[in-house]
Amino acid sequence: QFLLYRKPQQARLFMKLVLYTLGFVALQFCLSFVSFLIFGAINETVAYILGNLGPGALYVIGFFPQIWEFIATRDVSGYSFGVTFFDCAGCLFNGVILYSDGDFLAASKEAAPFIAIVFMHIVLVLTAIAVLACPKRSTESCPAKLEGDLEDNETKSSGSSVSAV
Repeated sequence: QFLLYRKPQQARLFMKLVLYTLGFVALQFCLSFVSFLIFGAINETVAYILGNLGPGALYVIGFFPQIWEFIATRDVSGYSFGVTFFDCAGCLFNGVILYSDGDFLAASKEAAPFIAIVFMHIVLVLTAIAVLACPKRSTESCPAKLEGDLEDNETKSSGSSVSAV
């Protein structure tokens, strides 16, 4: 009934969204099951690399587009410092629990993804602070803008001199 009372174009778009979502859920389930089978058949070192270092590296790489966006646009609007705070707090609390056992080497091994997340949030926040501290470039320093302004001023001055004659 929900779909019948909507406009046909909106209904098709909604159905596409639902089908894509269900497809991705099924794909994720299949990948998770295959990962479960693979991790059961490999040794501990490879499992650590694939299960801890791989996702940690992907998470770190995931910060670079945001850092690039800050630098390229010189704008931090839309960035949530609150999410960063809670993400770091969660990682730090996990680290405290891991390090509470006393085995520093084992805890460092297990806490590596959390340490990487906190480190990348620090880099992201420092980049945001640098962007906020340095004002955007003024348009007057752009040569193309100056040339356009000069042409506009010449046109205005020649037009005003014609009207005066």
